[in-house]
Amino acid sequence: MVVVDASVVIGATSPDEGLPNALSLVARAFEAGAIAPALFAYEIENVLLVKERRRAFSPSDRQRTSDVIASLPIDVRALDAQRVRNRIAPLATRTGLSVYDAAYLDLAIEMGAPLATLDRRLSASARAEGVELLLP
Repeated sequence: MVVVDASVVIGATSPDEGLPNALSLVARAFEAGAIAPALFAYEIENVLLVKERRRAFSPSDRQRTSDVIASLPIDVRALDAQRVRNRIAPLATRTGLSVYDAAYLDLAIEMGAPLATLDRRLSASARAEGVELLLP
């Protein structure tokens, strides 16, 4: 299993990004079994909406990219308020990450899984917490 965050999936699938490193990471994550916390869907849709609002995307680009991402084999794991309050928020406090980014890190810690991300702060925090990073 590999925890994937929104940055790496957007980097691999977004027509305005198409980052080769992200494509490589996502392909390897799918081979190993990609997982993400439930907030993944919210983050993806928000990034796509912001791209449309900034005119980097047309509405059809946004919908097409959303459809592609929704079809990807990512096992999205539920989050409950107790977990956010008792595990993820303290991890965010300790690492200086947002609660959103800490949710990805927490899942990687819980599953003993590597993390695939393009986010430098999340990468640094993962290293500090002893989480393996999936690198290109």
